[in-house]
Amino acid sequence: DFHARLYRVPRRLARVRIEELLELVELSKWTHALVRTLSRGMKRRLEVARAMLHRPAILVLDEPTVGLDVGSRQKLWEYLHALQQREGVTLFLTTHYIEEAEAAGHVLILNEGKTVAEGSPQALKTSLGGDVVKLGVDADLERVLLSSWGEKAHKEGDLLHLRVGDAERFFADFMPVYGTRLRYSEVVRPSLEQVFVTLAGTRLTEERASAKDLLLAFGARGGEHTR
Repeated sequence: DFHARLYRVPRRLARVRIEELLELVELSKWTHALVRTLSRGMKRRLEVARAMLHRPAILVLDEPTVGLDVGSRQKLWEYLHALQQREGVTLFLTTHYIEEAEAAGHVLILNEGKTVAEGSPQALKTSLGGDVVKLGVDADLERVLLSSWGEKAHKEGDLLHLRVGDAERFFADFMPVYGTRLRYSEVVRPSLEQVFVTLAGTRLTEERASAKDLLLAFGARGGEHTR
């Protein structure tokens, strides 16, 4: 009862907020539609709008884009970023899509319930050693670079891979001296997924169901052990 009174929105204000939020998530045309008639992506946008009705300072989202196609995922994130800018809300979310955490201010990576890394996306990626440049150069220069870069250099196919930290700074020094001997270059920047794989030694895995969950699921399918 106390919580109901605490979070109750006056009817007149609620009507205004509903109109604003439905417009924000582009559902104004479906104001009077039954929820069951909406698509999965539309339902997810409606859930976000409902959660914002009380103007929360923090919006907690548990895998908000799971089950959505690529287009719907991208659209939902456009709405969430718009909410951040318009409402000043802080987003706190869990996700198995690591690329969704690239724009976060702070990231906590978990593996089997344990923290394996924490920090800003850029700091976590820098912890891997920074950028890698792939170079196509003549044999003589290749030998020089392999010798001078030591463990931070290796060859794959016809290309030399150097872990340089900051690619822009590397090329600022490299091009004036060796630019005429360069026939190919490519910059590869580490991702958060690479951070996870490096630190945890595995890719993200689905959470295993507990014995109780498995038993309940068996019973829901008519399993004899639950009768």
